[in-house]
Order: sequence, then C-alpha cells, then structure tokens
Amino acid sequence: MRILPRLTGTFLGREKELGRLREFFPRHHLFVLKGIGGIGKTTLALAFLEELKKQKLGKKIFWIECLEGWRLEDFFLEADSWLRKAEEQSFSSWLKKSQKNLKEKILFLINILSKKKFILFIDDFHLIHDENINIFLNLLYTYLDSRVIFISREDIPVPYLEKLDVFEEKLEGLPVEVAANLLKNLIDLHKLTPMPDNKSLAKVAEKVGGHPLLLKLVASLILSKSLVIEKIAADEASREIQRYLFSNILKKVSPEERDFLNILALSTIPIAEDAVKTMLKIKNTGEIIASMERKFLVDKDASGSVFLHSLIAQYLEKDMDGDLKRNLNRKLGAYFEKTGLQQEAFSHYLEGKELGKASRILSDSAAKMCSRGQYELLIEDSNRLEKAAKNIDPKVLIMKANALSILGRWEESLAILQKVETLTSDKSLVAESAASSAGVYLNIGNVGKALSLYEKSLKLAKAASNSGIAKKCLIYMALICGVRGEIDRGRKLLQKSMVLSSGDENKEEQAFVLRVKGAIHNTVEEYDEALKIGKESLKLASDMAS
Repeated sequence: MRILPRLTGTFLGREKELGRLREFFPRHHLFVLKGIGGIGKTTLALAFLEELKKQKLGKKIFWIECLEGWRLEDFFLEADSWLRKAEEQSFSSWLKKSQKNLKEKILFLINILSKKKFILFIDDFHLIHDENINIFLNLLYTYLDSRVIFISREDIPVPYLEKLDVFEEKLEGLPVEVAANLLKNLIDLHKLTPMPDNKSLAKVAEKVGGHPLLLKLVASLILSKSLVIEKIAADEASREIQRYLFSNILKKVSPEERDFLNILALSTIPIAEDAVKTMLKIKNTGEIIASMERKFLVDKDASGSVFLHSLIAQYLEKDMDGDLKRNLNRKLGAYFEKTGLQQEAFSHYLEGKELGKASRILSDSAAKMCSRGQYELLIEDSNRLEKAAKNIDPKVLIMKANALSILGRWEESLAILQKVETLTSDKSLVAESAASSAGVYLNIGNVGKALSLYEKSLKLAKAASNSGIAKKCLIYMALICGVRGEIDRGRKLLQKSMVLSSGDENKEEQAFVLRVKGAIHNTVEEYDEALKIGKESLKLASDMAS
C-alpha cells in the first residue's frame, strides 16, 4: 500500500517559495527544487502537496522517495506500485516485457502520466545512479503533459532550449531576519521564558547560515536547557557549527536513544517502531521516539515508520566503530530478510560482512530480479559481492551472465559462464551454465553452436536428474530444429519436453511450449493448426500478464 507523506510540525520560513510554486504551477510541467541537505526542499514540497490535496487532487498525486543506489528500473517499479494503487494496470505488463527497450518504457509511463493528469513528486532524485538518466529527462522535457516535481541535492541537467519551460527553485539558507523569526517561533511554541533577545537570535541565525535543520537543533538545545543561546552565538563556539550542534545535542541523549539513533543511521529505509523494539530489545520505544522528536532528531513517514535526517545519519555513521556498525548491519539484514525486503537485507548483510547470507539472498532473489527487468541492479549487486567475497555462489554468476546476455553484453556473459565450469563440479550447475551459454549463442545467431551446447546441457541435466533444465533444453532444441527445417526431430523433442511437464502447473512454460509447437506448424505451412495453438499460448500468456 502506498500512502502520501504528510507535513509534520509547523510550516515556517518558506512562504515566499511556496507562493512561487503556487503561482507557476499552472504554467509549467516540470519543477525542480534543489539545495543542500536539510535546507527545506522536502518540507516545501510537502507543504505544496497539502495545498494540492485541499484542491481534491489527492488521488492524482504520487510520491516516490528514491533510495541510495537506485537505477531507473527501481524507479519504474515504484511508479508501477502507485499506478496499480490508482487502478492503472497497463504499466505492469510493459515492465514484464523484457524485449521492450528503455525508451519505450519511459514513453509508455509518460503517456499514462499525461493521459490521467497524474502529479508526480520525486524526492531525493540525486540518489538514482543510471547512465540512461539523460534519456529519461530528455523524453520528459519533450513529451510530458502532466506535472513532475523533482527534489534533489544536485543539479538536474536541463537542455538549454528547455530552460524556459522548467520551473527551478534553488533553496538557499533563510535570510537572517526570516531565520531568526523561525527560531523565535520554534522556541515560542514551547513557551520558553525568558525569550532570548533578538540580537542573539539573529547572531545564531547568521552563524548557521539560515539552515532550517540546524535552526531546529539550536532550538532543541535551548529548549532542553543544554546550552544557552548566548553560548551558541559566542565566538568560542566551534566554526564547524554543524558538528558543534550535533555533538552537543548527542551528549544529552540517553543510551537507549543513542542505540535507536545508531540503527536508524544505518538503515536504508525508515523502520517500524516494533522492529526497533525487537532488534534492540528496548521496551519503551514510544517514549524514546517522542523524546527524540522533541529534540528534532527523528521524524515519521506516512506509515508511522521512523527515520532521521541524512545529515544526522552521516554524522552518526562516521562516529561509529567498525564492530558496532557490523553488528547493527547484521541485525538490520535479519530484520529485512524476515520482512521480505531482500534488496535491503542483501545490502545490510554485505555491510555486516555476513557474506554467506548476502550470497544466499542474492542467489534466491536473482531470478525474480531478472523477471522484473532489474538486470543492471543484479549485475551491480553481483559485482559488490564478488569484490567482498573470495568465493561466490556459481548460481549468482550464472544469473549475472544471463542478465549480461539480455543486455547484449555477450562476451562478458560467455567469459563468466566459462569461469563457472572451472568453479564447480556440480552437474546441475554445469548443465545450467551450458544452457545459458547456448542461449547467448542463440541470441547472436550461431544456432549450430547453440544446439551443441543444449545437447551437452541436456546430457548433464539427465545425469543430475534435473528435469527443469532438461525441459528448457528440449524446448529450445525443438525451436532450433523447427527453424532449421528439421521438423520431425523438432516435434519429437517437443513431445519429450511435454512428457516431462506432465502434471506441471508452470503456465509460463506451458505457454512457451505451445508457442514453439505453433512455430513448427507454421514452418510446414499448417497455418490453421498454428493459429489454433497460437491462440492457446496467447490465452495462457494473457492470464499471467506475461
């Protein structure tokens, strides 16, 4: 379930920027809110989102929060989750069609957004690392007829000719007068007496550069009476004001709060309160969260899960020793694995040096990643694992080779598959590797080499009693024989595969067998039979949205 995030606390200090967004929204399709971490980009976007919801546009709004290491495929999957929530199913079927190229997927998504007039907020867009990001942006600039709001710490490349059509707002530190007033309002909300004088407020506002998050931390220190404003404003306060504030505020947290903050600092996504309670064996988590919210250290997302600002997370992570970091990453890995978030589990196990568990997670999820079109992510995760581990599961290498083959990187794929045969004597794995090599040669049009490798794989699969690989080999061998005009042999091979599949409920495999059977009939000009079988295959495929 996807829930729109909400604005927490009071919106102060960015009224001018909000007014500009409100004014220019009807005139533009693309909006960019940019600035350094903690400067107020997301808060501004959320305030604007609240205004749109009041205009009864809530059902038209999507909010995608990008995560570290995302590629465009991850973005597509998240967009699809929102589209399905809006009862728009068509994009799902396109994502499953691996033959569709990137440009087609982007254009299809743009068409849906434009047709339904959806409004899309993309938070932390700078975290998407993909060599094709410019293709995505250029197609948006050219064809979008809806509204997309980017929130990013980094510049988003805008072609010169499109500059006039894109609304850009670079958020700087608040002006001293505005920042001092914000600080005063934050303190006044908690009815602190006596109220600091205006001169001290202005001095501190200037010292933190009008940075909203740092202003909140100053307010926290003053309200908790950890420091007086005159000391923060004084010249003896550290020039590295950010570190100075973080270190002072963390001196006042309890051991349980520090444990809580440490695990949030390492987590790749917000964490539910109950999960932290289980991992840290802390009972009074509600009180701890409330205490940290009062200190402006943590916040909650729309689902109630807890997170802390990335600036604070970075500070805490740098301050952690290696053993603590590894231990917490292992706890997070176990939690995410239990909850089915395999990508997060893999990353945390890897950081926690639990390489065997990381390998198992990747091996178990590789096939699903390929089926979802996450080929680049699978390759990247495999590379990360290979860099950290001396020995890597051959299954992972085979899936990586398959992903490379799908992307047309055939030489790399074949090199990995040849390596697999030197790493294992397991007949099933060698059979799978040979079948994957055959697939590469089939892709590049060398059907003779492909056929000989499928024959080799079939022999090994039979010796290992691996019916799954045997069926795959028989089907592809039948397809090759049909293409080459060896009709009788093709039909016999196909019949053998159907015998192995008897009682099997794998509808995708059944659809493919029928597809090959129809192709053989088509080759010998038995068109009526080919059409009949083709319709059966199509129905099975349609039922699975394959």
